[in-house]
Amino acid sequence: MAEQKHLDALAKFLRRPQKILVQENNVLVLKENGLNVQGFLSIAKHLTRTSNQQVLLGKTPAEQAFVDQWLEYMILNLDAKTDKYSSLQDLNSYLSDRVYMIGNCITLADLLLFFALHQTMSELTFQEKEKFLHLSRWYDNLQYQYNFRESYSLLHFQKNCLYGSS
Repeated sequence: MAEQKHLDALAKFLRRPQKILVQENNVLVLKENGLNVQGFLSIAKHLTRTSNQQVLLGKTPAEQAFVDQWLEYMILNLDAKTDKYSSLQDLNSYLSDRVYMIGNCITLADLLLFFALHQTMSELTFQEKEKFLHLSRWYDNLQYQYNFRESYSLLHFQKNCLYGSS
C-alpha cells in the first residue's frame, strides 16, 4: 500500500519510527501508547504534531489552512483514478513562482505531495518533465535538500532545456 510507504517515510523524516499497520478493511492504523490513530491524514498529522517539527503544519493559522488545503487536494486529485496530467499541470502552474508549496520553508504538504508524486514523476520522460518545469524544479530541490533516498529512488532531471518551449 503506497500510503503506508509514505507514512513510513514521513516517520523517518521526523525521526519518529513507528509501526503503521493495515487493518483488514485497508484502513491504516498507528498504535501508540494505547492510542489508535486511523487514516492516512490523521496519522500524518499526529506524527507531525508529536514530533519536534510541528512547524511543518504551518507557522500561522493561514499557513495551517493552506497545508490542510493541499493535503485535501492530494487525496482528491492524486489517487490512481484521477487524471494525473491535469493535476500535474495545476501543480506546475502553482509552483511557477514558489520554492515550496506554502511560505518560505518545507511543510507537511511538500513532504506528502513529494511522496505521492514519486511514482508519477519516475514514469515521466525528460521531455514530459520539461513540460512541468516548475514542478520538476520543486521535486528535484526536495529530493536533494532532504535526502529521501532511503525510501524513494533518486530521479534525474535535465538542468537545461532539451526540447525548447512547449
